[in-house]
Amino acid sequence: MDSEIHGLLILADGMYAVKAKSDQNILDGVVFTDTGNFNFSGKSFEGGISIQAQNLNYIYYKTSNEHELDLVDLTPYFKEGAQQTEEQTAGNKKEYSNKQQQLHDYIAGGQLAIYQRTSYLNDSRASSLTFYNFCHDGRFSYNHDGGFSVESDYGNAHGASKVKNHGTWTIDMVQGKPVITLLFTDGHKVVNPIDEAALYKGKYRVGNTEYAFARNKVQCR
Repeated sequence: MDSEIHGLLILADGMYAVKAKSDQNILDGVVFTDTGNFNFSGKSFEGGISIQAQNLNYIYYKTSNEHELDLVDLTPYFKEGAQQTEEQTAGNKKEYSNKQQQLHDYIAGGQLAIYQRTSYLNDSRASSLTFYNFCHDGRFSYNHDGGFSVESDYGNAHGASKVKNHGTWTIDMVQGKPVITLLFTDGHKVVNPIDEAALYKGKYRVGNTEYAFARNKVQCR
């Protein structure tokens, strides 16, 4: 007999309501997002579930016996929207030149980590860590973890700040040079030139800032 399951999918760029039907150990459901609803299927096994969605496979493992959403009504979030398909996603892609497409394909699915410190000689003074996750469909998420640690003869001071955001990214050309354009959901726009040699190298340093780009590290839903 079928039973209905409600839950939340928690990602770097937000939380999304999930509704699925379970017939023994087979799952068939929908993820509800602002940009459209995504179908998924899966199978449960002892200690976890295996999910297939958008031609990708994911495995989630059970971490707790408690149901944290037991008293939460998620039905208001089950909005009927357009079902996103692979063909529709491809149709929304920006038209690129060969050069732009090459850079887009290299960056898509990758993660850029930026570690910044105020003093090159003393790590204890201050530091911040920023992550950019680039999705194949042109979305990105931004996570900034800024911390500080100041030590003196009068004592120590420590603090931290966290910032999350997301938006869309494209590869553009400015005066014949490739740039990556980040458009945040709040309307803020950032355009950065692409140093291709540094990008393909993966790890590099500019002054007190270290950059590390890892390909195929991000799985966007």
